[in-house]
Order: sequence, then structure tokens, then C-alpha cells
Amino acid sequence: MHPDPMNREQLDAMQQEEDRISERELAERSMDMRIVHALEQAPHARIPDDFATRVAARIPANTIRLRAARIQVRRVGASVTAACLFALAIAMLALAPRTPHNTFYLVLEWTLAAQFCLLAAWLAVPRRD
Repeated sequence: MHPDPMNREQLDAMQQEEDRISERELAERSMDMRIVHALEQAPHARIPDDFATRVAARIPANTIRLRAARIQVRRVGASVTAACLFALAIAMLALAPRTPHNTFYLVLEWTLAAQFCLLAAWLAVPRRD
């Protein structure tokens, strides 16, 4: 049994369907190409010449004073830390003769030593200005 041959109307309908599919594919490809082209173009950024001047003008005047005060506070903090290191060293030396005789003094000595190490490490870490 052979299939029935198609008549002219069926052939025309098939051809129109193929044309619609190819037009749709062509439209999709065209849209894809336009999207890719739009995404590949970088936007042009323009910065005005007086931009830095305007931004600097908006900074409050007291900000500079706050920075100067913060630097002085750091110096005070470093001085206090150095004084605490000195006091811890004296306390450890004062407790050293009693350490081998009593567990309490041994624990106290190790606690002071740990504090001494932590403060010395904090003092040694460079700070950014």
C-alpha cells in the first residue's frame, strides 16, 4: 500500500508552515544578535573635571580634627600599654620566688605571663594612620 499523494493545497500549506518556522528562527537569531551586540558595547563613562573638588568640598571640616584626635588617642593607648607591660614584668618578678611552692601562685604567674605576651603582641602590630 502506497500512501496517498498530496494535493496542491496540502503542499502549499506545508510550504507556508516551513516559511513561518524559518521566519521565526530568523527573527530569534536576529534578536539574539542584537542582544549580544548591545551587551558587548561598554557604556561611556564621563567624569567631570571638577568632580574631586566638589567631593572634597562636601567633607565636613571637623573630620580632620577627628583624625588628629584619633592619632593622639593611639599614642596614649600605646603609652598605657607600655606602662602595663612594665607593671606586669614587676609583678611576675615579685611572684617568682613563691611560684614553686604553691599552685595558686603558679597559675597567677602563668596568667600574668599570658597577659604580658598578649599586650606585647598588640603593641608590636603596626597600625595604619
